[in-house]
Amino acid sequence: MSCAKVIPLLLQQYPNASFAASRSVDTYNKMIEDYRRTQRYALYCYMIPLKFGTVTFNHYAYDEISSYILHNKNSAKTKKEVELKQQYFSSLKYQNYSSDLEIF
Repeated sequence: MSCAKVIPLLLQQYPNASFAASRSVDTYNKMIEDYRRTQRYALYCYMIPLKFGTVTFNHYAYDEISSYILHNKNSAKTKKEVELKQQYFSSLKYQNYSSDLEIF
């Protein structure tokens, strides 16, 4: 099931939920996508805004780590909380394994 189908289902049960999508790690085949602008990420950047719009979510794209955040506007109580979440996701690009294979 794709995220386009799962997110609306999760929002029914958890109306304040936020979502994140990132590069793929295939532990079975020991394959890891690169960090920067993967094909999956390019698809997220194109399709997610079309599918989910801006009424419920703020959209944040992080090219450096191929990650996309759908921040639910109902989940943050203050502007400061939103800023802290953005800082956290921005900092992820600096949190690397010395070797990506350490994940396995």
